Amino acid sequence: PRPASAGPTIPALRLPSRPSFPEPPSALVLPRIAAVAPTTAPPASTSAFVFRQVVEYPAVSAELAAQLDAALLAHAAAAAEEAGTTPAAYELDDSRGEVIVLAEQNLADRIIAARRDKEDAYAHRLSVEGAAAGAAADKAMDAALSSGARVLAAEPKVAAPAKDRDPLPQPSYAPCNFFAVEEGAKTLELLKSIPPAKVLPKRPEPPLPVPVKRAQPEPPAAPRLTPGARGGGGGGAQGAGGS
Repeated sequence: PRPASAGPTIPALRLPSRPSFPEPPSALVLPRIAAVAPTTAPPASTSAFVFRQVVEYPAVSAELAAQLDAALLAHAAAAAEEAGTTPAAYELDDSRGEVIVLAEQNLADRIIAARRDKEDAYAHRLSVEGAAAGAAADKAMDAALSSGARVLAAEPKVAAPAKDRDPLPQPSYAPCNFFAVEEGAKTLELLKSIPPAKVLPKRPEPPLPVPVKRAQPEPPAAPRLTPGARGGGGGGAQGAGGS
């Protein structure tokens, strides 16, 4: 029997006596050894549970070995092809001279400096325009205030009375709401009891008379000639004047 001072026991690893594989194993026996430390505090004498596990693999035929070799070769070729398509694989040597490289670098630096100067100038212009607009608004406000002050100063002043005015007489009773007293309450009830006035329809306007047309003036009548007036012109004229 195992003494109790040796610490807690770890149950043995139970494995099937015969592993279930598609084909019964017949070769390639690889032993595996592992150690498991105890979960509790180790006693005075260190101890560990050691077990051995034997895994059996099926036999590898020559055809399967050739297939595995071909798969490994294909994987190596694919890895080499992928490594050849990286950016580092397409890196080209710079065949330009030092003078050309320096000139292009100077041109790029000038372009960057010009862009920065343009942005700084734009920001400065915005700040100047904003300051000018603010100053103009302040100036206009000051002018309006001064103009208002001048107009107020030009208005005629009302002279103070020579003597103190008599205080207004205070009412004998405190003011109250008219509708709070009895008379006002009755008046309010009477107003509420009056039916609303009916709105009469709008009276149509009377038709205008037909305008009277004036008659045209008649032509003057011809003078009537008498038989005695036919003989002499003077008599006829007198007769016409008399008629």
